[in-house]
Parts: sequence; C-alpha cells; structure tokens
Amino acid sequence: AILQGRCNCIITWKLSRLARNELQAAEVMMLYRQKKILAIFTSERIFYKHNAREFNDMQEEFREAVSHSDFLSEDVTGGNNSILKDGKSNGKFKWGYYREKNGKYIPCRRNYDIIKTALRMMIDGATNTEVLSYLISQNCHRVYKKVDEHGKRRDPSYPDIDTVRYIRQDTIFFGLLQQSGREVDLLSIREYNFQPMITREEYLAIQEKPAGA
Repeated sequence: AILQGRCNCIITWKLSRLARNELQAAEVMMLYRQKKILAIFTSERIFYKHNAREFNDMQEEFREAVSHSDFLSEDVTGGNNSILKDGKSNGKFKWGYYREKNGKYIPCRRNYDIIKTALRMMIDGATNTEVLSYLISQNCHRVYKKVDEHGKRRDPSYPDIDTVRYIRQDTIFFGLLQQSGREVDLLSIREYNFQPMITREEYLAIQEKPAGA
C-alpha cells in the first residue's frame, strides 16, 4: 500500500516489529528516507523528523531485532514469558540503567542520578521542555556497547523531547518492567535487587502533571 501511495504512515507496537531480517529493515529505512513513509507511530515514540539521529535510532533498533531473529523464530510467547518471569529484558534500552549480559537492569553510573533528578522535576511540575534543558545541561547521553565491523563504536546519542516523553511514561522507574504485552514487578523478584528511582505513587503523580511541550 505504501509503494502504491495509498498510505504514508505506519502504526506499530515496536519499530522492530516491522523487520525481522536485514532486507526488510533496509526496505523500511529506504522508504522512510525517501519520505514515502512520513511517520511511524510506536508505543514508545513517533518517528517523523527524518534526521540523522532518528535514522541512527531506527538502525539500532532494527539491528537488535535482527540479532534476535533466531530466538524470535522459536516459540516467542513461551520464551518471552520465561525471560520476563525472571525480570530479564529482551534488549530494550532504559535511560538511567545499564542492561547486563544476563538481561538485568542495574543503575548506570553515568545517568542514574541525572534521570532520577529529572523524574523529581516532573513530580514537582516541570514541563518536558524544562526537563530536556536539564538533561542537556548535564550532558546526559547514551553510549553504545556494540561496535561495527571495523571495531568502531557508534557515536553517543543525546536526549530529545521524545526521550523526555518516553521517560515520563516508562514504568521501569518504579520497578515495573513491561515487554511483549506483559509485565513483572522487579521489586518482587528475590535476589534481583532492582533499584527504582521513584515509587508507584510518584509515577502516578507524574502522569497527572501537565507535560507541556
């Protein structure tokens, strides 16, 4: 339908669901670069700016999806249930946390306190624009662990207004991990020792505050 010009937007739960191999990912990226796809709406953000940062973020998500293709070709429901039961992530980056090789989230030395302060600002009524200004002033950024075929690591990525919207809505910050349409309370898992930034009540208070931009 997109190639025929009958539609120019996509709605999907996660960007990675649009491609399970490199060919499909390349096709989506090409259509987006050519602006035959004007916008992609996901549960976490909206892709619409068509800039280099978006292209990098899209490429990273597709790369992670392709790297998990063998796992996803198996019994996905059973696999995800087993992983989630132990509080292990399926690969999604979370601001302020570092994902260990076993899939567990631990505080990121670089960003944990910064994101925690940003959440306190939201509780106090700060708008998304004000929070973004704070994150920028603290040089908050994401460092990529993966390297390319030349052994070079990707340049860091920095938060934008969509990042702040995502942080405002993510339940991970009070200990609730959501993935694959299911959820688990990380605080209830023995020996996980998850360190939340806020309480559930504070999260709900944030949702009631005007976000502004």
